Amino acid sequence: MSDAQNSQLILEAVAADRWIDALRLVFSGTRGEELDCRVDRIIQLHRAGEISLNGLFELRRGDCMVAASLAQVQEGRTATVSPPRTFPMDRDDFAQMLYEAIDGFLVNENVRLAQVLVTTDASQDARRLITAGYRHSVDLMYLVSPRHQFPEAQPTTEINFEPFSEQQRSRLERIVGLTYQKTLDCPSLNGLRKIHDVLEGYRTTGVYSPNRWFFLTSEGLDIGCLLLSDHPAEDQWEVVYLGLIPEVRGRNWGLAATRMAQWKTGQTGRCRLVLAVDSLNLPAISIYAAAGFEMWDRRSIFLKWFGTSEAV
Repeated sequence: MSDAQNSQLILEAVAADRWIDALRLVFSGTRGEELDCRVDRIIQLHRAGEISLNGLFELRRGDCMVAASLAQVQEGRTATVSPPRTFPMDRDDFAQMLYEAIDGFLVNENVRLAQVLVTTDASQDARRLITAGYRHSVDLMYLVSPRHQFPEAQPTTEINFEPFSEQQRSRLERIVGLTYQKTLDCPSLNGLRKIHDVLEGYRTTGVYSPNRWFFLTSEGLDIGCLLLSDHPAEDQWEVVYLGLIPEVRGRNWGLAATRMAQWKTGQTGRCRLVLAVDSLNLPAISIYAAAGFEMWDRRSIFLKWFGTSEAV
């Protein structure tokens, strides 16, 4: 494209009367009723004050939208970015212009870490992300356990499940930090953020309740944690995080904790339990398979951080 043609382009945050059109372009890979439901859900969440659309950007020529992207700032000084979509043709230069605008927005919002999830076969998105300064971090497997795989009775186990309370935040930060040691689950993410910010991110996943967070103890000692969340709109619970300290791994306690998570989900009447796991974490994948989980999606995570890691 010539400089003259580029000068006709306008790049700015999307006005409210264009939100729906922009969101439909951002999520244009989703088709039919699913696309309508996704856009409607985002608009409803915005109107309820649960999310902001300040990070929704468009590139247009006159009144014609030619590209759009969405950055959603989250707790823990993180953000999730939806890859730019261009219309009517794929344009690398349009995508890069949007990534630059989003970078400026995220810096102004004091975000330290941005992440983008793309399908593992999305080579064009991956190439554009690398050009924009993102780094491929990990491939995730998304697993689901339907209700018929849940235990019919409360599992018996040597582990005690002690409910979390907000007054025990420092205790939880300590145990989460210990479970990250020698972990096979997304080790490339370790050290990028303080544990406090990590927990804030966990807390904003789904509908949080301290009654769904547990310390795992054995003989009076903290040996891990199980953090669960509710997603009412999807009729499911999620294992947000399950971790054990290195000293107790290999005792099949991960399976025991997973089965307890399934049982607790079933007690609420939810129809399934979901989670994400590093595709290279074979011991965890084996545990989840033994508990009846099946893969339903696979995504690659690309990360970009602004400034140096706070955890260093």
